[in-house]
Amino acid sequence: MKKLLMPFSFCLLLITTATAQEKQDLQAKKHQQIDKKELVQKLNLTEEQEQKMKAIQQEFGTKTKELKSNDNITRGDFKKQMKNLHEQKKSQLGTVLTNEQQQKLKALKKEQHKEKTAAHFKKLSSDLQLNAQQQASLKAKHKEIQGQIKAIRENDALATNDKKEQVKNLHKQQKVFLQSVLTKEQTEKLQLMKRAKK
Repeated sequence: MKKLLMPFSFCLLLITTATAQEKQDLQAKKHQQIDKKELVQKLNLTEEQEQKMKAIQQEFGTKTKELKSNDNITRGDFKKQMKNLHEQKKSQLGTVLTNEQQQKLKALKKEQHKEKTAAHFKKLSSDLQLNAQQQASLKAKHKEIQGQIKAIRENDALATNDKKEQVKNLHKQQKVFLQSVLTKEQTEKLQLMKRAKK
């Protein structure tokens, strides 16, 4: 009986996981569609601009899919090629949008990043049951690190590799600080959450 239950349990787990993944994919697509509608309105795009942007996005999506399905590529090459694809997309979008629209887009992306960061922090605080003092410490450190990262990125005297290295070190510092703020139980729970995402 146990032998029969094991494969059944495994299949049930696979089906549940696949269903959860499908729901997440649908939610992500729905969210992207809402963002696109908002983008069209907020940037006051013409129909021609909208069509060109849609074509650029579809081309980017196709190339990204092809790259992700390539099993014969190293992690380093994958990152390089993804970076190139993003730069191509950004360059192509730059030819479609006016300077004013590009500035608006930049501001919208910055705002969206702030919202995502706030939502992520809220979820993390809830999941780890952070107290008010922990939340305040982590927010202050995050703000400090972001200021330092901005200064590094705007420093034209630094080479690109030096910038990357300094930003990487700041992220390491942030992780060490996080460990010092969390309790042992919270640290263990965070590790479990990270493993579950992989």
